[in-house]
Amino acid sequence: MTNSAIKNQAKTHKHNVPTEVTVTRKQKKKANYYFLYVAIILFILYSVFTLSNINMQKTQKQQQLFDLNKKIDDQTAKNQELETIYNYEEEEFEKYKERIIKDSYGYVSKGERVFINIMGD
Repeated sequence: MTNSAIKNQAKTHKHNVPTEVTVTRKQKKKANYYFLYVAIILFILYSVFTLSNINMQKTQKQQQLFDLNKKIDDQTAKNQELETIYNYEEEEFEKYKERIIKDSYGYVSKGERVFINIMGD
């Protein structure tokens, strides 16, 4: 063995127990790089997890936005219909009320005949 190899080996007592271990600069650098690689891999895994979580939340928020926009459109249509009814003249409003009463509650005007189709067509 060479002198440098002997210096790098651990000195031992009579029971082969190492008393001193010398670590070379290369070994220290390797250990530092190993730690750096592990840290980089952990950071990449964390980033992937975080980005996928953000993407999932974004998809959920887009769906909520779509649902809310649909509700807004439906409510806007109802508001326009109510505004139209509100602007009816007296005669038009009476006809509207009569139609609602007939359609919703099955009432019949005085002297009016109702024919029921028993064929179901």
